[in-house]
Amino acid sequence: MNADVEAVADVTSLTQDDLQLVFESLPFAEDKSRAMRVCADWRTAASAPYLWTSLVVQDGRKLCAADVHRLLALCNGRLARLELQKAPFLASSLQLLSDNPRLLHLDLTGCKNVVGTKLLMVLKHCSSLRSLSVDGCKLGRGHAVLRSFCSNLPAGVVLDVSACDECDLIRAPACECLACEGEFCIDCKDNFKLCEGCGKGTCSTCLEDEEADDLEQMIECRSCDKFVHMECTGMATFFNCSTCYLSVCLDCMGKNPVIFCAECSDSVCLDCIGSPGGKVLLFCDGCHESVCLDCIGKKPMLHCDECSDSVCLDCMDKKPRIFCCDCYICVCVDCWSSGKKVMVPKSGDYTEMQCLSCAV
Repeated sequence: MNADVEAVADVTSLTQDDLQLVFESLPFAEDKSRAMRVCADWRTAASAPYLWTSLVVQDGRKLCAADVHRLLALCNGRLARLELQKAPFLASSLQLLSDNPRLLHLDLTGCKNVVGTKLLMVLKHCSSLRSLSVDGCKLGRGHAVLRSFCSNLPAGVVLDVSACDECDLIRAPACECLACEGEFCIDCKDNFKLCEGCGKGTCSTCLEDEEADDLEQMIECRSCDKFVHMECTGMATFFNCSTCYLSVCLDCMGKNPVIFCAECSDSVCLDCIGSPGGKVLLFCDGCHESVCLDCIGKKPMLHCDECSDSVCLDCMDKKPRIFCCDCYICVCVDCWSSGKKVMVPKSGDYTEMQCLSCAV
């Protein structure tokens, strides 16, 4: 309890300079706004002009329109950088931006009730503006509207938006189609097949065009919608079955495993193991590696005659086998000790063993 009282005393004894250092360490406007509500001294400290040259709101959905208006009013013409993403705007709040002639960077991404024509009227007073982000604002549709908006911006402003070739809304381009070179917004990105390697893709229109050159170079996962271009296989992990030629991405290996030969690296999916024309792979219960029949001479496997479990020669110490010295069948220790497969000593000293068929 004494520690709590002492902590309160320390806070209340902070000078205005100390409090301004506290506000200076708060990068986001939401934090400054909450801290201002502590008491009158904190509000006074927060009114220092240099604290409001930059205003950053990570998620404006947490603010009401009145909060936005109050924060802009606090800036009082001192803003050099403003980021108000997804924030609700009143017409009067937007007008406050015109009082900031030194504004260099303006980000209104996701501010759905900011209208392009009204924004242009305000920006005429922001002669220092150099970068503008208006993705998600009400700018209109089509390339003609986009050209008109850009032509009315202050000289030298960098604007990263385009008219989406799918929905025609003016948005920041999220992806470009490799086949037709069209630009598409984030909302229309679902119509794309994006390469897991380079991140570029093909739009739905080009996907329906079977003659598109880009489509012939795709490797697609059999379990999900992911794909990779042939030239990007080094940037994304896809596994190909050498029998059915279908591929599976790394994330889907648990659903449709692809097994590899430890010697030749040929692979086969579980559906094709043992199928007509398919590869046969043998699995070692010790090291968990597999080997195809073509490579069995390089990595021999020994099979239990009872349970059919296999083990390579390198793992015999982990999974011992007992051999019949006459017919050369072998049985694992688990099947021999449980009595599933009886092996008896041939000479009485257990150096040589026999199965019952050979002992008779």
